[in-house]
Amino acid sequence: MRLTVLDTDGSVMGQPLFAERLRAGAARVIDARDLGPRLAYSADHAAAFELSLRLGDFDTSAPEVIFFGGTTFHHLTANLLARHAEPLSVIHFDGAPDWTSWPRDTYCSWVPSALALPNVAHVITLGCAPGSLNNPELRLADLDAIDRERLEVFPWRHAATRVFRHHRDTPCWTYNSRHLHWRELADVDWLAFLDELIERLPTEAVYLTLDKTVLAHMPLNDVLTAIERLAPRRRIVGIDVCGEGVRTEPTGLIRRALGAATNEPSTAARREDNTVNARLLEAIAAAL
Repeated sequence: MRLTVLDTDGSVMGQPLFAERLRAGAARVIDARDLGPRLAYSADHAAAFELSLRLGDFDTSAPEVIFFGGTTFHHLTANLLARHAEPLSVIHFDGAPDWTSWPRDTYCSWVPSALALPNVAHVITLGCAPGSLNNPELRLADLDAIDRERLEVFPWRHAATRVFRHHRDTPCWTYNSRHLHWRELADVDWLAFLDELIERLPTEAVYLTLDKTVLAHMPLNDVLTAIERLAPRRRIVGIDVCGEGVRTEPTGLIRRALGAATNEPSTAARREDNTVNARLLEAIAAAL
């Protein structure tokens, strides 16, 4: 694998794990801290273009594993997916669904942007937190993508969601009396569920994206098991990780408004980042 630190906010570079790898020549760093305030929450187009230049030509010689900072930058996953030419399925671990169809290209609505890419065939979101799927139509959630079998969403725990129109049953919900009854991951046989999920993937190539906010309720071991289970049966072509315990102060009116609505990461999350990332890298290296 090729390990890349996309340094948007200093959170990854400050961890001993990555400092050691960089000293050993086992990782590369792309300095984007000057762009961070214009990329946070919603990417400034000029900043996004400059970032693409700094990323450089896409190297397909080995899967790239990218760590790129706090959860406020998760929308950059859509930019990273666009670099791939072949059809992809995306497995998305997150405490939030990131499924709002408008406005696109913000940290909370990048999934529709990814599904609009010609190379992204399917997205499966795993681990959403209780309450994160409430009022989906009022939030302009892309429920049509689930009906069209382009998107699946599986919360860790979630009560039935009230909706205004009829939906057919899907792998992730059953519909009854204007409510979506979610398939909750906390109650499934995890290995059997993963086997079922892998069999349903429409492409050989798979991209994994992890927002570590999901680890507030979903065990890290479940994520590591998913990587281990997936690798022998599909080709993992890339992985990105965000959700470091830091928040960037953005520029611009819209980005500042989004930032004001976001909770400050906990001190405990910041302390755990290096340990969690070490376990992730160990599992990824073994799988790839």
